[in-house]
Amino acid sequence: MKNEYAVETKNITKYYEKTNHIFDNMSISFQTGKIIGLIGKNGSGKTTFIKLISGMTQQNEGDIYILGEKMTCENSVVLLRKYISVLGDANRALYWNISGMDNLEYFLTLKTGKSYRTIPDHILQYIQDFNMEDFIYNRVETYSKGMKQRLLLLISLLSEPKILFMDEPLNGLDYDNAVILKQMISIYSKEKEGTVFLTSHDQHFLNEVCDVQYQIKDKSIAERVGNNNSEKTMILYVRVRNSDIKTMYIQKYKAEESKIDEQILKLETDLNNAGFYQEISSLIEERKVTILEARAL
Repeated sequence: MKNEYAVETKNITKYYEKTNHIFDNMSISFQTGKIIGLIGKNGSGKTTFIKLISGMTQQNEGDIYILGEKMTCENSVVLLRKYISVLGDANRALYWNISGMDNLEYFLTLKTGKSYRTIPDHILQYIQDFNMEDFIYNRVETYSKGMKQRLLLLISLLSEPKILFMDEPLNGLDYDNAVILKQMISIYSKEKEGTVFLTSHDQHFLNEVCDVQYQIKDKSIAERVGNNNSEKTMILYVRVRNSDIKTMYIQKYKAEESKIDEQILKLETDLNNAGFYQEISSLIEERKVTILEARAL
């Protein structure tokens, strides 16, 4: 039976010194299967909250429930391995002198305790979905920042977690790779019914991808904005260098051709159209399409 809430906190208090409370008697519930944005000023408690509900630090008072199971000092590691994954830092989490595939095999063994001669089918599917076939066997030291971020997200999805934490995932990414990352998040949340917690200083990014946003302030968390992404439209202006692709966009998505430059098209699509994002991500990788502008309405 599916749990209604991915995470629940009941009367949580967290302090590092008795006079420095980060959270004070906080109770809140987060629905399963949502993309959740966490916003707040530096020092407001975003990182502390992620550490609390991922079992990396302990509250001083109150209880935390992960998919209905109460987290304790004794079972926090078990719950982390069973349900949760945290997106790491490429500079510290990846082994640069081996290939991306070797990294996957290594971390899969760590996460499951099993040695794999072949990568599971769901990971191979992600490699295809995330357009990583062309570089997954190359050494990580040759990767761009965007490639490393995609590999990190893939590693975080190895155990098919129910809850994923991503702290500033867009840091250092160029525009095209940011679009690909958004698509990856959407696929995970919608197709796998995963719950995603995001922190970012990019409010536009949060507005685009999040179902709901929460603000951390005054030692608590409160819902700030409910984004009904199912009703949102994404408008993109793209430069298309291939006439066949241009014709496909005009026929399939009723794209409008620019009166100034015939290579530029205006496209409109549902914000949650995962198939479209997979398609355009592949074309970006092949340098057949460049995104000039994108915005959600």
